[in-house]
This record gives sequence, structure tokens and C-alpha cells, in this order.
Amino acid sequence: MCTAIAPDNCLAFTHAPSSPTWPTVAAAQRRQKVLQAPRESWKPSAYGNNLSSCSLPQEDVAAARELEAAAVQQAELQRQLDGAAAAREELQAARFARLSHALATVNRHLGRVYGDLTAGAGDAVLSYTPDRQLMFLHGASLEVR
Repeated sequence: MCTAIAPDNCLAFTHAPSSPTWPTVAAAQRRQKVLQAPRESWKPSAYGNNLSSCSLPQEDVAAARELEAAAVQQAELQRQLDGAAAAREELQAARFARLSHALATVNRHLGRVYGDLTAGAGDAVLSYTPDRQLMFLHGASLEVR
């Protein structure tokens, strides 16, 4: 409970939302830091593992529960972030495989098609790098002679 002696040390705590809407990972981490700040000097081992049976002020008990809820939220968000990153990587690999196959097919037929268009007076080839990072950065170029 806040007293007139140390009002700056009092924080207004709210309970974790019961809706399935989760904050961002950064928001959960910020909230966890805010909740950990008043507890830096608190040693839970001195009071045992049961928070409700110790004589800590209610704000500390509420902060401990809220901190635990924030840690659970952060872990869930991190799991979702890792899953999304893996799915994104898988999609990018499939995209690059399709693009590489299409460029190789075009390159196989480009010389013949260009030769037909110019009555055999020239040659054409697609120039590109097989490296995925560089391919999407620099693209492909059409070289004709």
C-alpha cells in the first residue's frame, strides 16, 4: 500500500488481460522491466515459494503475479515470432526455387528465340547470380550481342 513516506515507489498495477489479444514482444519486455524494477531488492527465497502465505505488501504480491503473467506472455510471443520467422524463411526458399527454375528455363530458350527474331544475327542470354540474397537485391539482366 502506498504511504505518504514513499509515494514515488508506488506503482499502479493492473491485471493481465483475459482476452486472447497479446501485446508485441517489445511491449511485453518493457512491461516485464517495469515490473521487475520494484522487485530488485526482494528475495523470494527468504519468504518461501508460496507468495500468498508471506507477509509481503499486496503491491508486491500483485507485482509478482503480474510479472509472471508478463513472462508467460513474452514466452508465447517469442514462440509465435520464431514460428513466423521459420514460415517466412520457408516461403522465401520456395520463392527463390521457383524463380531459379523459371530463369533457367528462359535462359535455355532465349538464345534460340532471339536468333529467330533477328534472323540469326544475334545472341541473347539472361545474366543473374545464383545467390539468393544477391539475386533479389540485383535482379537479372538481359545481355544481347
